[in-house]
Formats: sequence, C-alpha cells, structure tokens
Amino acid sequence: MLGDCQESYDRMMPSLKEALALVSKLTKKDLAELRSLKHPPKVVKLVLQALCMIIGVPPAEKLSKKTGKPKLSYWKAAQGPRVLGDPDLPEKLLRFKREEVSQETMLEIEEVLNAQGYSHESAKNASVAATSIFKWVNSTREYFYIYEKIEPTRNSLELAMEQHRAKEVLLAEKRKQIDSMDYKVADLQEHQKSKDDIIDEVKAEIEALSVRKKRADTLLRG
Repeated sequence: MLGDCQESYDRMMPSLKEALALVSKLTKKDLAELRSLKHPPKVVKLVLQALCMIIGVPPAEKLSKKTGKPKLSYWKAAQGPRVLGDPDLPEKLLRFKREEVSQETMLEIEEVLNAQGYSHESAKNASVAATSIFKWVNSTREYFYIYEKIEPTRNSLELAMEQHRAKEVLLAEKRKQIDSMDYKVADLQEHQKSKDDIIDEVKAEIEALSVRKKRADTLLRG
C-alpha cells in the first residue's frame, strides 16, 4: 500500500511543482486585476471560493442587488485584505501546509470543484491569475487524498521507528551496564591475581623455611 501511495505521490509532484511555480510568478498587478473584476466569470468565483475555503477565509457579507438584504459571498471575501488584497498571498500559498486541510473542508470543496463551469479551460480563458490559482487548488486537492492514504501507514511507521529507537536506547544502556560489569570483573580478576601471587610468594617462603628447618634439624641431630 505504501508503495502504491508513493507512486501516486511521485506522479503528483510535477503537477504540484508546476502549480507552485505559477503561483510564485503572480504579481501585485495580477492580483489587483483579478480583484477589480466587477462581473467575474463563474469559474473565477468558483476558483476563489475554493481558495478561500482551503486557506480558511469565511464568506463576507454583502447586500443582494435583487433583494436588498445581506447575503454571504466568497467573492466579496476574496476581494478582501486576506486574499486578493494581500500582496503576500503568493508567498503564503507557497508556504501553505496542505496536510492540515481537514476532511470536512475538503468534502465541502468537492462540491465547488464539481460545479458546472469549473474547468482548466474556463479558468485559462478567464484570467492568468485565476489559472494559476486553479492549478494550486487542484494540486492541493490531489495532495490531500494521497496524504490521507499515506498518513495511517506513515503514523504506524513512525510509531514502529519510535519504538525501535526506544529499544536502541535501552539496549545502549544495557551495554553500558554490561561494560561496567566487565570492568568490575576485570578489576576483581586483577585483584584476585595479585592475591594469588602473594599466596604463591608466601607458599614459596614457607617451603623455603621448611627446607631450612629440615637442614637445621639435621645439623642439630649430627
């Protein structure tokens, strides 16, 4: 399973790199032009709605021209200071942590991505900036599902590696204890050897004294 996920991940990486490259080239002028659209094409609204949902920007309130009552609008939010009004938006998208997108959020985004009119061709015909953001949104979606498959296996692998590291630490401590015991045994053996040498010397002295005593007894009898 991990091998299949790795293959999917490898296939996805070129698309992700392309999306990041396009986003990195977005300029303040590109964002300003997209932001200034009074009647944006449907695909632009959908792309920006998906972007807002991914990065956690809620819809903003605006007055409905038909009813005159307030309603929630993702396009209004996208025109605000947290999205198209933020000159650092490209950098934030480059640093965005895709693995932190929740499953609930992605399910809501799926409705946007499957809406009629949401396509690369439509985005390409509408705006260069919208196309770049379109690719970023799609690569983020693709990354999410691959990461979702890898995550359980990755967590199990990390747990196994953590347990292995803990065992390695315990084994190292045991080795230190064994080495310490070996040193103590070596000291005891050295100490025992010195005692044995002393005993051998005493035995030799006793034997020499015994010989001398025998000679002395012989002389006395003589």
